Amino acid sequence: MKTPNLQCRFLQFYQALVDFDRGVQTELLSTEPLERSRSSQKAHLKRMASACLEVLVKKGERLEVAAGRVARAVAKWPNIGEQTITGTTIKNWREAERGHPPADARSHFEKLCEHILSRDDPKAEVERLLRDGPPDAAKS
Repeated sequence: MKTPNLQCRFLQFYQALVDFDRGVQTELLSTEPLERSRSSQKAHLKRMASACLEVLVKKGERLEVAAGRVARAVAKWPNIGEQTITGTTIKNWREAERGHPPADARSHFEKLCEHILSRDDPKAEVERLLRDGPPDAAKS
């Protein structure tokens, strides 16, 4: 029997240790909320939020409306930090993801978008992600 939830926890812990080794303070190992996190976990949350916005726009939702909706949901995700999340924040994250070189983090962003778009109902999948947060994000 596979236990993806447990696997996610071990991967989160492993990535936190890798970040710690690089000198990056992570949410998982910090006792205080981080104002401007540079951890892999925070980068993943930003990438997931950006992918949600990208999918909504590709499915015909207006950028401003979609960005506001994503921002309201992401602000409630665990471990997003103390940063104020607005529609502009989400649009900036998306533009940053789209601006990476194709072989870099952008590849991961594009794969996330493709995965969500390949679902039977991509908009419903985005709604689930926005409501529940990324399935592999550590809960606070």
